[in-house]
Amino acid sequence: MLPLPIEVVESIIDHLSFSFYTLKACALVCKSWYPRSRLHLLRRIVLFSRTQVKHFAHVMQRSLHVGPDSLAITNVSNMVSEVVLRGDDSTLDIPPTTARASPPNRAPSIAHLSTFAVMLARKLPRLTYLGITSATFTRSSLHPDVHLHLSAFVSITWLDLHNVAFASPADFARLVCAFPGVRRLGCWAARPMFAIPTNVTPSNDGKDTGSDAVDAYWEKHFHPGWFARKAPGLQLADLTLNGVHNARTVVSVLVRAGLATRLTYMTIGYYAPVPEQDIQPLLEGAGRTLATLDVTLVPERQAEPKLLNDSAVPVYRTALNLSSNTNLAVLFLRYPLSLASDTTTALEWLPHLLASAAPALRQVMLVLDIRHQVDAAPLDRICAAFTPAVCAAIEEAICAIAEPPDLDAPQSVAGTGSDLRAPPSEQQQRRPKFKFEQLIGIQFALWVSAAPGLAAPDAEEWRARLLPRFPLLCAHNVFYTKTAVEDWVGFQH
Repeated sequence: MLPLPIEVVESIIDHLSFSFYTLKACALVCKSWYPRSRLHLLRRIVLFSRTQVKHFAHVMQRSLHVGPDSLAITNVSNMVSEVVLRGDDSTLDIPPTTARASPPNRAPSIAHLSTFAVMLARKLPRLTYLGITSATFTRSSLHPDVHLHLSAFVSITWLDLHNVAFASPADFARLVCAFPGVRRLGCWAARPMFAIPTNVTPSNDGKDTGSDAVDAYWEKHFHPGWFARKAPGLQLADLTLNGVHNARTVVSVLVRAGLATRLTYMTIGYYAPVPEQDIQPLLEGAGRTLATLDVTLVPERQAEPKLLNDSAVPVYRTALNLSSNTNLAVLFLRYPLSLASDTTTALEWLPHLLASAAPALRQVMLVLDIRHQVDAAPLDRICAAFTPAVCAAIEEAICAIAEPPDLDAPQSVAGTGSDLRAPPSEQQQRRPKFKFEQLIGIQFALWVSAAPGLAAPDAEEWRARLLPRFPLLCAHNVFYTKTAVEDWVGFQH
């Protein structure tokens, strides 16, 4: 007899659905726990090799011919919603190819992608997510028609690439374009995504694989003709770029191939910032379709002399401009604020960025990331960044008054039903028309760590210190503050 009702046990298993090993342990406890645990195990399948792909295809085929008293779950194909393909470690002993450019930092091969595409095409009708992780794409290890077979997975809407290396940007674009229904693309890379051509000499600054020479080479040798014809049929709307070494090349491929023209949501640099000069072409490529921008900024430091003592002080500038994103409604900015240096000029970039936004802006959130800062009085250092000049410039940008209406133009007399015209009333003349009339809030948040010894300011004190600096924002009832710990899911989207 179970100590808990089976409904409670199943609810607990549902909450543990994210942990593969926990679900595996639950499935082995008893006969009553097995069905619920296996249900979640079958929703997300992780395949490491061709052998596992073939075994999974066999299990799926066998599930269609089981008896009613069997513990096996029937119709496995309708339960799988996520598949993750990891690189095959057994291929690491294969010598590198003799091609003109071999992938950097050799990783396991993804040859079983061909097996997956051939054996399971049109057999997973509810598959919506495909993740490829820790792998290297080499043309010699893949079936020549693998992209044709991948096009049969019309239900896949989300493609994630984690630490995946390609021989060239064309291979990356060809993989993305192979899925006709993909709407969400994620690129997460802790190492270079593209090979270093043999005729390009890396720099000697310790950043060989991310040098400008490599990006410049691939930009020159990428021909977007075929992809530009394929892109109009795709509906890519959500893009995530995190820690991508070759961000410049990735952005160039997306823009030149026409894959960025329908983007409505961007998350850039959540785990590792992306250079601003690489982000701007993507913003311009998305144009008026972009509605939400979630970006981590590291503004460029420029030393400028002070007027009083003529000593150098770091001034932070941003290369981003939002003027082309006329329908941008939500702006989410993360900024890693260093408390170890002078913070008086750390936010001078913010008013310029806000001023470039279009009137459609509805929400703004600035997250000051101080999770890894050790400071005895963090609020003093943080508030030093909100100088009177910066605060006034922020209010001027947010509360900017648009061009006033022509007071000489006659207006209709309400309620008369005639064509008579009358000048605007005194109240109408005094009512300002602001640029951001749809703005419902601008929030200044602190992202702190729950670890002892790190900076963790009090939420009430943070609001009390910042409130007097923004009287106009308070008058418009759009001023908000927040303090959140590191694991707060609201920052993780």
